Amino acid sequence: MRDITALGGWAVLSLLTAAMAGYLYLQGRYHLLKLILVSTGGGAMLAVLLKAIFPRERPPFALHLMDSPSFPSAHSMMAAVVYPTLAVLIARIQPSLRIRVYIIALGLLIPFLVGFSRVYLGVHYITDVVAGWCMGLVWTSVNGFIAWCLQKRGKIREEANGQGSTLV
Repeated sequence: MRDITALGGWAVLSLLTAAMAGYLYLQGRYHLLKLILVSTGGGAMLAVLLKAIFPRERPPFALHLMDSPSFPSAHSMMAAVVYPTLAVLIARIQPSLRIRVYIIALGLLIPFLVGFSRVYLGVHYITDVVAGWCMGLVWTSVNGFIAWCLQKRGKIREEANGQGSTLV
């Protein structure tokens, strides 16, 4: 469970985001690169802000392990920001519907597992995790809407293979 919870930690999520940012930079997809950085950076700032606004104590078992507030679960929230966002980006360029569904399913399954691990390990209440998931998915949806608006403004080009559009 500690390994699964690490999938929602700052180190893993930062490495994944940096890897995707490097890929987008090399591909010349600068608008999408900016959107990814704003989405993940903004999500991280929102998680810190929410912890400051709602300084709920952690479950009794976790009090000696961690000193940060419990609500919302930042691991759950950031996993719900990063994995679905990256999954959608990767899925958009896949020609096979089966592969797209598989990638999106993984992008939703990993945050679920991270949240479950936080409760299992006793470092969060279930409401902390559910709030983290909800805030993360709301934040992801807002950024998805921004991407849609950019598409409408012409900041998106069609892929040469006709499989959809991506940000340039």
